[in-house]
Amino acid sequence: MYIDKLMTLESLSVEEAQFIEDKIITMAAFEIDKIMKQTAMMLSELTNLAVVAKKPSFSKAHVRNIQLIQVEENTILAVIMVDHGAITHKLIKLNHTPEPEVLTNICNLLNLKLKGMNIEDINLHIVNSLKNDLEGYDELFLSILSAVYDSLNEEANEDQYFVDGTSKILNYPEFSDINKMKDFLGLLEQPELLFHDLEHSDTRDEMVITLGDELSLPEAKDFTIITTSYKINDENMGTINLIGPRRLDYSKVVSIINNVKKELSKKLNEEDVN
Repeated sequence: MYIDKLMTLESLSVEEAQFIEDKIITMAAFEIDKIMKQTAMMLSELTNLAVVAKKPSFSKAHVRNIQLIQVEENTILAVIMVDHGAITHKLIKLNHTPEPEVLTNICNLLNLKLKGMNIEDINLHIVNSLKNDLEGYDELFLSILSAVYDSLNEEANEDQYFVDGTSKILNYPEFSDINKMKDFLGLLEQPELLFHDLEHSDTRDEMVITLGDELSLPEAKDFTIITTSYKINDENMGTINLIGPRRLDYSKVVSIINNVKKELSKKLNEEDVN
């Protein structure tokens, strides 16, 4: 169906537009998962629909910054930041901890060699070069390298969705039937089945409205799914998906999504959410 191509968009009221802008502005900077979770909550509140926001996919996450902090006599905290503000922490137990000045130099060296690299870039040549540079600190070198790999792998493999507004579907008379409600809850337990094809299609830059019977899931036939992507630095990072009945004020809902997406883009691209 090409509902999204046929409709005339409804303008938002001044109050609605201001509400969106204020909400986005006050979202937690540098923590993109919180931003997306709050976005899902806001969209659900504005549209009275269920919202599923997919956390950004960092399949090619790059090292942005590494910090090494001594927290106890033989314990160092490695703080590794990758693209778009995602941060991981790892405690490293050592038999011998370098002097503070040496630890600072090691930290600077790691940032010099690894900053901007993804997991594929950290090849044997890079590893051997670092190992030579950190000769005499093999224990620390192996622990930090493991922490960096774990951090990049975690961001590459994580596939998390934020769901909000599930109970709002109960307000629609067509879903007062208990069996339809069970179908809806079942869909939310496996969102990847609903949104996988849309996320990998050639239309990811557009907003896509899908009627449930267009999907290969019988339990989705009574629903409408409205999907749009969001970007960081012109790269599609994830999707925002609204789920509701087929009987919707599409013009109003799409206008809300467009306004939220515009303000969200400003927030996500503030200094690359660093």
